[in-house]
Amino acid sequence: MPAIAANALISHPTSDSANHAASHPASGFASQPVGHPATSHPAIGQLLALRQHLSIVHQLPGRIRLRIAASLFSQIRDFDLDTVKGVLASSHGIRDVRLNPAAATVIIEYDPTRLTPGLWPALLHGEEAEARTIIGQLLQGVG
Repeated sequence: MPAIAANALISHPTSDSANHAASHPASGFASQPVGHPATSHPAIGQLLALRQHLSIVHQLPGRIRLRIAASLFSQIRDFDLDTVKGVLASSHGIRDVRLNPAAATVIIEYDPTRLTPGLWPALLHGEEAEARTIIGQLLQGVG
């Protein structure tokens, strides 16, 4: 999969273009020191580990349905799904997260003006460093 520019995935509205340029270097994301809340949030590890168990079933701008692979069920004790769901639901641009255990799917409703449809394939199937950066951006401001 070709690399997708990070700034094409998550929109960061600003009122000052100079401030925008200073906070968004060439990589498309603001530089963050190690230990910054967005890069060291405890849910990042769990979200990264969940990637291998999710696939896109259907997607429209503003809504995506993900299939939960059977492989997750054998490892379910390793994940705090309520915490992961809560963190996602309070993340930058995500409006709602609904888990349907009977269908083994999760529906995520999001603001398509802040999160582009290209974010999801990059998050689920991109390189780990790219996914970690995207998750960090989603978690900015999440306590």
